[in-house]
Amino acid sequence: MHYYFYLFLIPIIYANDCEEICNITLSVMENTSTERLQWNLMDLIYNRTLSFENFQFSLSNPSDYFEIEFKILKFRLTELDRETICKKSFLNDECSLQLQIFTQTSFLIIFKMIILDENDWKPFFNQDYIHLNIRENLPTYHRIQLPSAYDDDSIQYDIDHYEIFNNTDEIENIFQLERSHDELKLKLLKKLNCELKNNYQLYIIAIDKGGLRSNILHVNITVGDLNEYQPRFSQRFYHKRIPENISITNSSSSSILQIIATDDDCSDETILYSIQNNDIPKDLFPFEIDKYTGLIRVKQQLDYETMQTYRFRVRASNLDGITSSMVPIIIDILDINDNRPSIQINILNEYKFNENNDNFFIHINENIRLGQVIGTILIRDVDSTITNHHLSLEILSCLPSTLSCPIELDSGMKNSSFSSTTYLIRTSRLLDREIHRHYRVRLN
Repeated sequence: MHYYFYLFLIPIIYANDCEEICNITLSVMENTSTERLQWNLMDLIYNRTLSFENFQFSLSNPSDYFEIEFKILKFRLTELDRETICKKSFLNDECSLQLQIFTQTSFLIIFKMIILDENDWKPFFNQDYIHLNIRENLPTYHRIQLPSAYDDDSIQYDIDHYEIFNNTDEIENIFQLERSHDELKLKLLKKLNCELKNNYQLYIIAIDKGGLRSNILHVNITVGDLNEYQPRFSQRFYHKRIPENISITNSSSSSILQIIATDDDCSDETILYSIQNNDIPKDLFPFEIDKYTGLIRVKQQLDYETMQTYRFRVRASNLDGITSSMVPIIIDILDINDNRPSIQINILNEYKFNENNDNFFIHINENIRLGQVIGTILIRDVDSTITNHHLSLEILSCLPSTLSCPIELDSGMKNSSFSSTTYLIRTSRLLDREIHRHYRVRLN
């Protein structure tokens, strides 16, 4: 893809240069009124750099969340919702928005807004009812997997504990809830006796750290006397890496992984497999499992740029469902270089004259100082940096003479962690309108 510059030399006045980078970090509570989410940029950098009344501010990249009107930085959305902007992260619970703002000088503002959490989400169970078959002779302190509740708030306000809502002396002496990491289990405090009682009803709620209570999970327990052993998996967990362009077919030969569990029961050795996933809607989840063979295959197209890692669990159960076990599954998606790099050119208003598709027309004065910044060029590739390795931009030609090209590209703002590179467009030499009135610059 090629871009052309047309530079016309006309008399204008330029400002003094400031070569500082200013980092500004603000903390804002979510649900703050958008009328309060606007800042005078001159006030933010007051006493932190040379003062210029005619500073012109521009965003170096397009932003879905911010815009600049004159010297005012404004939040664009109608509400500030932390859970909408930032999906829950188990590695770093900070939610923030960051952008770069530049002026007609080399002065650069790196603006970061940290969004603080409010306890505005109740915990919730994805289902209101489950039925458990528990055999009567399970040992004391045996644990049965239960569905976990979810809370979209940050770690500060996520789930604190679970309670049995209808706790009685009988239930309290037999059952106890146990939370380990993010999993909920029902612990047996004594052996069950089918002949004494063959059914129990439990009502469980989750309570978060702010005191909000979830919907009720109704657990219907049937005491049985079959299947003395739980299925056992061949591995503690399964981990697989597959490319994002893996072929999708309905044949068993296209499977990416096989889950294997065994059962020591002699009466019924049939194992049924099912995927347990609460994070992604079923119609968007790209994997399915053969319930009899445990073969996992891809059922729809993968996209590394949308999701890099899938974590879910597979449940193995006996044919009658009385005993079951779960195993974690981790599938990493490997990036394929399937996206072309994009180029975005931003020219400061005082130099911008006209633009037409891939052609940009720029007016500068012949006495413009050497090294003056007249704009930026952002090249970006949504593929990973591991796949891209390096993004670069060069001046392919500059007519009438490449040796006397009036501009140069400065990649001092390179940021490979975001698969992008920003170049400053600077004047590279002193100009003389009487020698050349315009130049045609071609980029690649």
